[in-house]
Amino acid sequence: MPDPTTTPNPGLAEAATVMVTRPLTTAIPIPSTEILPSETPILPSPTAFEPRTLSVPRRTSTATPLPPPPTPLPLQLAENVEEFVVLNNAESVIWSPTQNEFVYYTCPINGEVAIYFASLPNFQPIELTPVEIPCYSIGTLWHPTGDYFFMKAEPLPDQGYETTDYEWKVERTNPASITELGISSGYWGWVNEGLRVFEERVGTGMFYIGIDNVITGESVANTIFEGRVHGVSQNYVVLNEELGYSYNTSVAVLAQQQISPDYSGWEFGTYVKFLGTDLVHHLFYSRFADILPATDQVLAVTWQESIDDDQDLLLGLVPANLQMWDINTDQTTLVKSDGIYGHFSPEGSYLLYLLPSSSFLVIELLNRNTETILFSQPAYAVAADYSAEVFAFTSFSPDGRFLTYYSPTPELTVYDLESGEFLPPLTAVPFSPRWSPDGTRFVYQDPASGLVIFDTRTNTAYPLAATGGERLSNPQWSYDGTYLSVTVLQTDHRQDTAVLTLP
Repeated sequence: MPDPTTTPNPGLAEAATVMVTRPLTTAIPIPSTEILPSETPILPSPTAFEPRTLSVPRRTSTATPLPPPPTPLPLQLAENVEEFVVLNNAESVIWSPTQNEFVYYTCPINGEVAIYFASLPNFQPIELTPVEIPCYSIGTLWHPTGDYFFMKAEPLPDQGYETTDYEWKVERTNPASITELGISSGYWGWVNEGLRVFEERVGTGMFYIGIDNVITGESVANTIFEGRVHGVSQNYVVLNEELGYSYNTSVAVLAQQQISPDYSGWEFGTYVKFLGTDLVHHLFYSRFADILPATDQVLAVTWQESIDDDQDLLLGLVPANLQMWDINTDQTTLVKSDGIYGHFSPEGSYLLYLLPSSSFLVIELLNRNTETILFSQPAYAVAADYSAEVFAFTSFSPDGRFLTYYSPTPELTVYDLESGEFLPPLTAVPFSPRWSPDGTRFVYQDPASGLVIFDTRTNTAYPLAATGGERLSNPQWSYDGTYLSVTVLQTDHRQDTAVLTLP
């Protein structure tokens, strides 16, 4: 990567617009091809607060300026990539859902943390750091409208704050004015524009999970539970117990109303609803797979006996089924016998599922409207250690036209649902491809070339870099797919972010 330069403006991040030397040749060709429950205290629920507006920047600095970073190895972009901006010491960016702009923070070695907002025309960063904070506690969450975003962090104790996370709200049209909101929990996502989902680790395997109202600042629902958030339906937050495959890994949900207010189990939850348990007996084991879009129906893998090894489900040694759980009625319906993994298309018309085998796994695509199986092919998947979870790295394009999965080789397979045809396979390292918002392109990782973009309009692939591509990771699209941010690993183990301008 070319040498970065420091902007002359005080309080702004180190950034550099890079002039790229083009290769003489075109893009590199792509080959075809027992943790017991602990008595964890309940954290206070968020309450209404009196916001106060801060004048930014508020922090003071006595640190010695850092020396310029060492010159990185050359990074030569491919012919298809036009230019990029480098954000020094920024490991990633958080893109707005509605604008080509983002928030990021820098965490230089032996330096001070700084939070920035950057937007077009040139992504010139504006510093937003409200107080002095350590690196590990920072979090950022955009509102679904993109009109504002939240920042949370644990301020350093010598600033008069408690040793807990505090939250600030920033209006994108006036980032120089920051509103302090008070004590905050960890971010996860949104139920809708008014209800925010959060989770916060409070002990070994234990998380404080809930929903709050961002308009009133009041808690809607909360619990402490031995698991993480996996998805959000229209009215529920869906979780998995995660004490390991030798324990009861039942699916649970956190609803927006009390389900069993008289229940005082150790989960500290009156909002928790379980699949496969009557609050006293575990009837069967289960694990969240997916949510049927625009419904309160959850796809879950269920089985009757304990799992002794993380390969048991893959090999079919423990019989499992795909079931649809209607959370409101608490009824289950069999979707596919022997199914160990399931993934719905964006509109819910198709279901991709995985069947176990002693020789190789089988992946099938079901048209839910016609109840016909469109194909049945050998596939690649892995089981997570100690969690009875299966990862098949499948993906649907946002418009629902294409899907991807891995063959046993493994090679990345692309299927066109419109034409019913398979595209030539791609040599790739297994991970779920990152689709552009319009569904015309996705990013995958080639073992030789690094990050590669595949264009479904032309059925062609090109790497992002002609040289040095193995140092690129964590691709993130801007809201309209015009830009792509990637993490760049430097020779001194420092991580920068490059924002690429794509054709």
